[in-house]
Amino acid sequence: MRNTINFLLTKKLIMKQKILFVCAALLAPSFFFMSCNKDLPVFKKGSTDSSKTVTLINAAKVSTIVSDYFQGVVTDKSGNIYALKNTGTSTIYKVSASGQETAFYTPPAPTAQDTSTNTLNCLATDSLGNVYTVSTNNFTQLQSVLKIGPDGSVITFIANLTQYVSNVNHYLSKIMVDKDGNLYFAGYDGIHEVKPDATSALLVPGVGVDGFAIDKSGNVIYPVTNGTTHTTTIEKMTPQGTQSNIGLPTANFYNVTDIAADAFGDIYISTLAETLNSIYVINTAGEQFTLISTPDGHADGPLATAKIYGPFYLSTDASGSLYFFDASGPGNYIRKITF
Repeated sequence: MRNTINFLLTKKLIMKQKILFVCAALLAPSFFFMSCNKDLPVFKKGSTDSSKTVTLINAAKVSTIVSDYFQGVVTDKSGNIYALKNTGTSTIYKVSASGQETAFYTPPAPTAQDTSTNTLNCLATDSLGNVYTVSTNNFTQLQSVLKIGPDGSVITFIANLTQYVSNVNHYLSKIMVDKDGNLYFAGYDGIHEVKPDATSALLVPGVGVDGFAIDKSGNVIYPVTNGTTHTTTIEKMTPQGTQSNIGLPTANFYNVTDIAADAFGDIYISTLAETLNSIYVINTAGEQFTLISTPDGHADGPLATAKIYGPFYLSTDASGSLYFFDASGPGNYIRKITF
């Protein structure tokens, strides 16, 4: 994901210079609506009827929790925030609501018997508050999944994740663990599932993704990008293997950076385009809303006036608040949208 962020931000600058005119022409019908966060539609969390509004998008607010550079951000259902840094050594930090960072887990240091080092990549949590991460041996490239308890105790959840893919240098972009203990991971070749009995399946082959989600019903939510138009639709695969489009059948998202699902069944999608940075929501009725869509910037407050730069690493807590990492030029932040 770190490489993905750097790639997308660089691509963003290049595209601004080289194809701004073309993109403006293609997207002109939607520019006015997307760039002006006013008079947004209303949205009831978990609702199938938006007319019965409990929470208004207009009343939601963006806040900044901490400014720092992370290679992964995730929350648990209790609202605890965990963030990964790979500066010198890999360390997972627990971040308080006020932004205080406390070291939570660091891989063991090399010894005379084992001089290799391990790098952590990807974060996930489960309903019990356990934290999961992928540990890659920098000498053998062996990838394993660690399970870290709320008390900091560590066990190896999967000893050899590499056995489930054909390429030893398989790129991982995201992992998730569902309520039944099934592990999901995504990379260049698609989305995989590994069950507690170690059986595995390639659920969505041939779809290189940088974000996916597991919703409350166990459906896999993922983006599918058209290689010609470079636009993306959001698809769903049920536990029975049935695939379908969700949201507006004609809706296209550009440069999807992540997807998240909350406990109410709502789906969030973050995107990074040439001139606009956006987060959308699709409710349980398949109705699509724009939460926020702004030019580059950093400003807290109501969604109508707030600004974001580059949203990645979407995550939700039990109350439905949405967290994301905002990667920008002037600074990098963990931010929160409270409904």
